[in-house]
Amino acid sequence: AIIKEIMFYAIQESDAKSFCDLVLNNKNFWPFETMIEDINKNYKSDISIEWLAQNMDMSIPTFYRQFKAITGFSPNQYIKNLRLSKAKNLLVNANYSVKQAANEVWYNSQSQFSREYKRYYGYAPVKEWK
Repeated sequence: AIIKEIMFYAIQESDAKSFCDLVLNNKNFWPFETMIEDINKNYKSDISIEWLAQNMDMSIPTFYRQFKAITGFSPNQYIKNLRLSKAKNLLVNANYSVKQAANEVWYNSQSQFSREYKRYYGYAPVKEWK
């Protein structure tokens, strides 16, 4: 579902044709589809770039470069954005406290979570929760 949502937004951009060409004609995209699904399923656990690269049978620099070419994000940034998005959903729809949401999406430090949330959304997570 997340891949479909990304594709939906991507094809609305001005350079949609080049994006579609990349996805449809790039044989390297398809193994990453499974990897991205795995990341989306396991965002609550510790995900290391070393482990992801090893599972794709790639060196870390090659994995990093190809992942960024396909998603537009570094693997770490993709995981961080996914976790922050899931946390926002918990704050808004499930009435989690900031601490509960941070812990649920694998942030050990509430202050780090709050800083990154504010950097990503432009406001503190407390505002969301209230």
